[in-house]
Amino acid sequence: MRALATIGLDALGFIAAKQAPDRAWVDAATVAIEKQRKFVDASSGYHNAATKPAQPAGEVLIAILPGIQELALAAERIRR
Repeated sequence: MRALATIGLDALGFIAAKQAPDRAWVDAATVAIEKQRKFVDASSGYHNAATKPAQPAGEVLIAILPGIQELALAAERIRR
């Protein structure tokens, strides 16, 4: 959850400054978002618990993932 919050804040900073993030930031943000998406998918139904990756201990699934992903994509589009 901390990683997603950081991605969102970083993305807002890039957007406000009209400065494109570097490739390393984009790659790291993509990995973190995809990791969280797997956790969300795993908990989409109780039947998935046996076949999908387990939730990390103490991590709370949150509903901000789509918004964070959109912010990261908006920051990445600055370079275009």
